[in-house]
Amino acid sequence: MTDTIPPAMREIAAAVTAVTDSFCARFLDDEYAALCRRMTAQLARKRPSPLSRGEPAIWAGGVLYAVGAINFLFDRQQVPHMPAQEIAARLGISSSTTGSKAKLIQDLLKLNPYDTAYCRRAILADHPYAWFVQVDGFMMDARTLPPRLLREAQERGLVPDIPLEDVQKAVAAREAKTKGRPKGSSPGPNPVSVPREDGKHPQPSASKDQLSLDV
Repeated sequence: MTDTIPPAMREIAAAVTAVTDSFCARFLDDEYAALCRRMTAQLARKRPSPLSRGEPAIWAGGVLYAVGAINFLFDRQQVPHMPAQEIAARLGISSSTTGSKAKLIQDLLKLNPYDTAYCRRAILADHPYAWFVQVDGFMMDARTLPPRLLREAQERGLVPDIPLEDVQKAVAAREAKTKGRPKGSSPGPNPVSVPREDGKHPQPSASKDQLSLDV
């Protein structure tokens, strides 16, 4: 992944990644570390890169916060779980600084609650918008397709390459959790807890990844 980072930005990106790698090794896991490296590399490739201004530890805090928000890290029911304030405290920076940096990252990378590029596999397995494909002009949930067609969609990169049994387990776990909630309660937090400046979250729409699957 470092090969895709401009040479002038590699040292700075490595400094940010060193902080996120260390943090994830101590408090989160390898999957979080990989997602943080991916986000840092994307920031480093922007022209001009925002990483060229500011301290690596502060950018690392923003990256951790942004990735964590997408993956419900702040939800106590998740494993691993960590409050947003704890990320900042363990990095020795203020929570307002990490929050504002995460908001900047969200704007720069155009992140929204329906993005899947930075989702953990467990989240992707039951993500409502990761499985849309177009079959004969109709949008469908690929998880409802026959196994042969689901595999074809995965091989073509239209949907996550996650075994069907893992997907079924994730759906069953979510349904079991939903049944245990009081009637009318919320099914869970928004995948991204950093809203736009107007306080609203963008609505889902078709994207270039939602392509046709011929049957």
